[in-house]
Amino acid sequence: MKKKCIVIGGGFAGLSSAAFLSSIGYIVQLLEASPKLGGRAYSFLDNKTNTVLDNGQHILMGCYKETLNFLKLIGAEKNLLFQDKLEINFIKENYQLVPLKSIPLFYPLNLLFGMLLFKAVSFANRLKLLKVFLKLPFYSTKRLSRMTVYDWLVKEKQDEQVMEAFWKILAIGALNTNIKNASAKMFVDILKEIFLNGNFAAKIILPKYGLSKTYCEPAKSFIEQNGGNINLSSQVTELVINDTKIEKVVTTEKVYDDFDYVISAIPHFALEKIFADGSIIDNPELSYSSILNIHIGLRENPLTKNFYGLIGSPVHWIFNKGTHLNLVISDADDLIKKDDE
Repeated sequence: MKKKCIVIGGGFAGLSSAAFLSSIGYIVQLLEASPKLGGRAYSFLDNKTNTVLDNGQHILMGCYKETLNFLKLIGAEKNLLFQDKLEINFIKENYQLVPLKSIPLFYPLNLLFGMLLFKAVSFANRLKLLKVFLKLPFYSTKRLSRMTVYDWLVKEKQDEQVMEAFWKILAIGALNTNIKNASAKMFVDILKEIFLNGNFAAKIILPKYGLSKTYCEPAKSFIEQNGGNINLSSQVTELVINDTKIEKVVTTEKVYDDFDYVISAIPHFALEKIFADGSIIDNPELSYSSILNIHIGLRENPLTKNFYGLIGSPVHWIFNKGTHLNLVISDADDLIKKDDE
């Protein structure tokens, strides 16, 4: 008898959970409250301009092993653009273009010498930057767990110039929070994944199409082809629990009671609302930061690269879509709180 699993939430986590489970024989029922899949990472058609716009566009890298495993599983790898080698073009003030890219040497010399040629910072700061990366394999996890990213960078003698031109863009993009709040241990773990796992790990990967076409539609097809069901506009309103076991999943449409497992793939604050007894979940005191996407339509597009990093700007990334630019701001709570004026 095949096991049955209900997955709550149709964002990236819910779709990947449902896809992997259905691939190994589970009967999956995915419940999504909204009329679309993708959660915070999807695309939509702007009827005014007849343009597909992405919500949640961001950087994907070769070191994102499980993400790439999911995309490969659902047949979405063909929807991705893979860099031949690491190359990020940064824009400084006065529109000065400064590339950071690996050079034609063996790994890891190609990345290390690429940093030495990164002219957004002084040569002295490039040497300090290189020193950090040479020490990367030897950092103490225990010591870093008590430090913020900012504390760690100050300890490593990284001054404001190199923080602004390199570390802030990388850390805020990876962790979506200010370097004075972010965990140094978590950040160093990410750096190890990017820079200590071969050339492919450091490559940037971008979607060829809108996010929904890139992965939401293939995921839906894969899950359904493997016997799963997806219900949109089906909000879970209550989880009925008896002696720590979920007995019923109540939605706006029906009540489910025939299942072996339930996976929650929704944020903690949303999960709290659907427990009949909210006290069963310990509050981990999690906080969240916003990611803001801004779309600017173009009559003419002078940009030639697929994406750019911005130095000394509240905007962290520009994704060039041809007909428009997608500006991405991580840790954008201060901007979100501003009024429309």
